[in-house]
Amino acid sequence: MSFVTEDGTGLSTSNSYVSVAEADAYFLDATILWVGTNGAKEKALVRATRTIDLMGGNRFLGIKLVETQALAWPRDEAYDRDGIELTGIPVYLKRAVYEAALQELILEGSTMPNTTQQVKMERVEGAVQVSYVEGSYQGTTFRAIKGWLDYICKGSGLRVVRV
Repeated sequence: MSFVTEDGTGLSTSNSYVSVAEADAYFLDATILWVGTNGAKEKALVRATRTIDLMGGNRFLGIKLVETQALAWPRDEAYDRDGIELTGIPVYLKRAVYEAALQELILEGSTMPNTTQQVKMERVEGAVQVSYVEGSYQGTTFRAIKGWLDYICKGSGLRVVRV
């Protein structure tokens, strides 16, 4: 695997929004869980970037900067909820990738699990019984990731555009 960090110009070969050095700096004082070889961290960052692109999908603000770019960002005509133009790779996007990469480093595939069976009911011997709403999401929700993505996705609050 070739590790190529997006530089904000819309590279056709990029596969990560952030470098290992950027992730190391982000986690410097925050957690002792961001440990491993640079190769392991690169793989976690690539998986995290894929996760973020899939989570954002067509909800990302703006439009792709370049038709041939490999990733969803950078984008044009994108403004955060404070009306500030989002250029290059926004800090919100990077933070979502850092948080997803941490989960991926801890347990590969944890941010995009393949589920084949949805729980309809769980029962514990005795009086406790749990039943889930049909069609409801049965996976883990990563609030930190979703929270950062809310800044750069449509339908995530009031959007102000300067004219």
